[in-house]
Amino acid sequence: MAAISVVVTGEAPGDDAFGLRKWFAAEPELAGRARVLDQPPEDGRLGSIAEIVSLLLEPAGAVSVFAGVLVTWLRHRTGSAKITIRREDGTEISLSAQRVKALDGESLRGVVNELGQWTSGGPDPASLRELASGEPSDS
Repeated sequence: MAAISVVVTGEAPGDDAFGLRKWFAAEPELAGRARVLDQPPEDGRLGSIAEIVSLLLEPAGAVSVFAGVLVTWLRHRTGSAKITIRREDGTEISLSAQRVKALDGESLRGVVNELGQWTSGGPDPASLRELASGEPSDS
């Protein structure tokens, strides 16, 4: 079983986190597996700047569905939403809605496949790092 956290930042992280949880809940393989964790606001702020959606993924098919839903959700964002996905081992990778929207169909399929493999504990794919930063990686 893989425990995954998705940290949502952007213009409306709370709304986006609850919206993302609804997208996950709409998929039979992920229904009941996602929850939004309460984040206290930082000192001097009225609300938090990030919200966390936590998921437990099993069996392996759920990982593929998770990756597909996440990428599709990002493509439908109208603002500057950014997510950071964190595995149980602490490894993180970030994706932004703006960068994902710019991808063609073939590139999107590649991102979904690589994200699914990475989520399952696979290696850190350079193409996802490039997508997060917008700059080519050295690896």
